[in-house]
Amino acid sequence: MSSINNQTDSSIVWKKIKSIRGTNRNTINLLTDSNPTTFPKEVANTLGLMFQDNSSNSNYDQEFLSNAHIFNDPINTVSPCNNVQTYLNSSLLITELEEALRNCKSKSPGPDGIPYLFIQNLPSNARIHLLSIYNSIWNNNCFPNSWRHGHVIPILKPDKNKFLPDSYRPICLLNTLCKLLEKIINNRLMWHLEKSNFFIAEQNGFRRHRSTTKNILNIKNEIQTTLKNNQSLGLISFDIAKAYDSAWRPRIIQKLNKIITKGNMLDFINNFLGTRTFQVKTSNVLSNTFTQENGVSQGSTIQ
Repeated sequence: MSSINNQTDSSIVWKKIKSIRGTNRNTINLLTDSNPTTFPKEVANTLGLMFQDNSSNSNYDQEFLSNAHIFNDPINTVSPCNNVQTYLNSSLLITELEEALRNCKSKSPGPDGIPYLFIQNLPSNARIHLLSIYNSIWNNNCFPNSWRHGHVIPILKPDKNKFLPDSYRPICLLNTLCKLLEKIINNRLMWHLEKSNFFIAEQNGFRRHRSTTKNILNIKNEIQTTLKNNQSLGLISFDIAKAYDSAWRPRIIQKLNKIITKGNMLDFINNFLGTRTFQVKTSNVLSNTFTQENGVSQGSTIQ
């Protein structure tokens, strides 16, 4: 509220008030089979069914599914006798918690209703207690069931028909306490991947201090060089539909077994990728509960 003063525009003030009250006036009306769907619960359930279908096994062809068993029970090929691997699986530190908290910018709470701001204002003894809870989860290979559930907010895709269900993409709001722990663990994992030169030099997405804008600049330079030398240039753009929703979890675990040794890190990611559920939220109304059969949640830190 410190951003509001007697010179603040009234529209901004009302936006703040609605944010505090948790009200949402952006109602969604849909057309399904030429029939209008206007009731918030019905709209939420319609979108929930679509998002559930996006992650179902029906999106894979039968040949793939018939051979999918090869990804089960992967063999771990990483030696645990390594200082880096020991660090990856060691107990979490208060300095890691503090660093993760400093990088928490979102103001939207998840199903637990706890915004990051609440945790950032905890006194030091409360943070130490929170760290002990995290280490209990981390060291004992347990994962709270409530952390497997999220609230999905449908976001209209650019230049799409707002009355069609497939014009919306899901953003999943997860429990804030879970996301904070994810950030701590993700920082460790990314540190290891960068240190071991796991990524190729050309990858800029999902990496700290990098941006996909660099790829665009590289393409621009290639085009300019081609025109200058009166040459021809071929460009292939590859867009994977439903990439988050259709990611094959067993394959992710199989790849990780070649990167990190058995222990807390691998156990946590295994738990994180387990059976997940969600509810769609529209006009402050929640849908029925749906299952995300495959993929990873859009909104999580580890993805």
